[in-house]
Amino acid sequence: MEKFNLPRMKRKTAELYNFYQIPKVLLKNKTFSSLDGWSILLFSMLFDRVSLSAENVRDFTDDNGDIFIIFTVEEAMEKSSKSKPVICKYFKQLEDIGLIERVRRGLGKPSIIYVNDFTAIENDNKICSKTASQEETSRSQIILLQVVKKFYLKR
Repeated sequence: MEKFNLPRMKRKTAELYNFYQIPKVLLKNKTFSSLDGWSILLFSMLFDRVSLSAENVRDFTDDNGDIFIIFTVEEAMEKSSKSKPVICKYFKQLEDIGLIERVRRGLGKPSIIYVNDFTAIENDNKICSKTASQEETSRSQIILLQVVKKFYLKR
C-alpha cells in the first residue's frame, strides 16, 4: 500500500468537516459485539439523520409521537461506497439486534426507519426500566457525588 505524504491538520481544515457520532455503548457493551464495524457506522449515519427528523418533527413523527427517518439503501450505498448486498446485510444486523425497525410503505415509497433507543440497555444486557426522569435524577446524584469527592480530595 502506498503511503501518502500528507500535511498535518490545521484548525481551519478541521472546522470544515462534520462527523458521525458513534455511541460508546455500541463498542463497549457485549450486547452489540456481534455487529460489524460497518453496521455500527451505518447506525451512526441513521442516528445522525434522527437529529434532522427531530428538527422537522411535524413531518417525521408518527401518530404515537415516535420520530422516524427515511434513509434508503441507495443513500447508504452512496455514503459508504459499499454494494447493495453489503448494505442490506448491515441493515439486517441492525434490525436483528433491535437497534432499528423498518416499516415498508409500499407503492414504491421508501421504508420508514425507527431508530430505537439504545440507552435502554444496561451493562448486564437487560432492558433498563428507568424512566427518563429517574435517569436524570440518578445522573444528577452521581455528578453531585463526584463534585463532593473532588472537594474533599483537594483538602
